[in-house]
Amino acid sequence: MSDVVRVRVAVVADAESVARLLTELGYPTEPATAAGLIAAASADEQQTVLVIDVGGQVSGLAALVTFFYFHQGKRIARLSSLVVSDAVRGQGLGRRLLRAAEDWAKARDCAQIELTSSSKRERAHAFYQREGYTQSSYRFVRDLS
Repeated sequence: MSDVVRVRVAVVADAESVARLLTELGYPTEPATAAGLIAAASADEQQTVLVIDVGGQVSGLAALVTFFYFHQGKRIARLSSLVVSDAVRGQGLGRRLLRAAEDWAKARDCAQIELTSSSKRERAHAFYQREGYTQSSYRFVRDLS
């Protein structure tokens, strides 16, 4: 990969690329909605959306939020979304985004970082395990809408 690669904080101007990536992840998103999501995360010091920019093209994203785990007495970070475009997978971009997410969490005094991944995303599970993540629990969800 000869293009300049950098991880940076997403800006509203990235909305079209962010919408494309979220749609690729399985969450169909319109650019206007993505712009609102980026703006909301930018306004909250406990959140961020990092993007990986390859030669001026946003090719991946990582969305994070921090919170305090009362029962453990520590601040943690949750990686709520991580996606790299199909067109550039397998080039180390996911690893680079993951490291940037971990650095962001450490800079906010988080003791750990966690994520959830759909049971059907076996390639993602293998990736996280290669990167030192372990499965520690089950996730139960109830829709309140």
